Amino acid sequence: MAEFGRPSVGIVGLGHIGASLALRLGRRGPLAVIDEDPEAVAWVRERTSATVGWDAVSAAEIVVVATPTPVVGDVLCALGERGARGLVLDVASVKRPVVDAAPAGLRHLSVHPMAGREGHGAASADPSIWDGASWAFVLHGSESDDDVATALEFVFGDAGAGAVVALDATAHDETLAVVSHLPHLLAAAMGRVLVADSGHPAAWWLGSGSLRDATRVARSDGARVAEMVVPNRDALTSAASVFRAELERLVADLEAPARLRADLDEAWVGASRVVADVVATETVEVRSDLARALLAVSEAGEAVIGFVAPRTVALARRATPTTS
Repeated sequence: MAEFGRPSVGIVGLGHIGASLALRLGRRGPLAVIDEDPEAVAWVRERTSATVGWDAVSAAEIVVVATPTPVVGDVLCALGERGARGLVLDVASVKRPVVDAAPAGLRHLSVHPMAGREGHGAASADPSIWDGASWAFVLHGSESDDDVATALEFVFGDAGAGAVVALDATAHDETLAVVSHLPHLLAAAMGRVLVADSGHPAAWWLGSGSLRDATRVARSDGARVAEMVVPNRDALTSAASVFRAELERLVADLEAPARLRADLDEAWVGASRVVADVVATETVEVRSDLARALLAVSEAGEAVIGFVAPRTVALARRATPTTS
């Protein structure tokens, strides 16, 4: 354990997410980084106390893999071959192929911070993206209590998490198709509409908050978005089909104002749950099977909003909106 009780951390990949985490950790404790782009490494080293190299990263007590999703499996195998003994956390946005690729014997836990903003590369790094972020822990239920506790201490402590939910890899990918990957496609579609037919030139001046919100993530790097959504194409195609049917229904509702109002009220309930108040429920001590306990908490619609070692968790739920 590093000085002051903070674990040493290694980061593989210094794009937007990896570099933002490096800035967040800053000089809090031993930090090692690696990236194939020497400019990204130099950028991070200028702003942190990080050392550089595979040996230092592999020796860290916690290793965060923040490379593009298509190469995460290769990185996990490389860490296994290098004898990494610390807890390895990948932050890939699609989990099934990553979990399947993880080598036996590697202390690996797949997590997903819902953090980031438009932009790419180390130069777009922003340590504030971690403040209060929700994290998904992808668990199968047999992970060691020590590894899960270490991950919880890290995300709530150094990473500043606001909430943690747990689900298996398939549920994660199906859920992210709806709450993350589909919105990227919708923003891109709206951006393409503006290119194809923006109407009067005054449109560029009249676009208000609704348009800016709807297109914000379309200003992300296209290659990075493609790397994120293509590996989840099956779940995303299914989610897109549901959206297409809902859009067609609302268009048809234009001829039936009463049904349109009812459907818009229902939409308000769904949209409001995203920003609903967080209501603390209880604090409990989990005596054993921490992974299974977290999965059960999330199945009940609650989240972990705090953790005190070795096994005390604070729970909360989202308030349920009922009317507009």
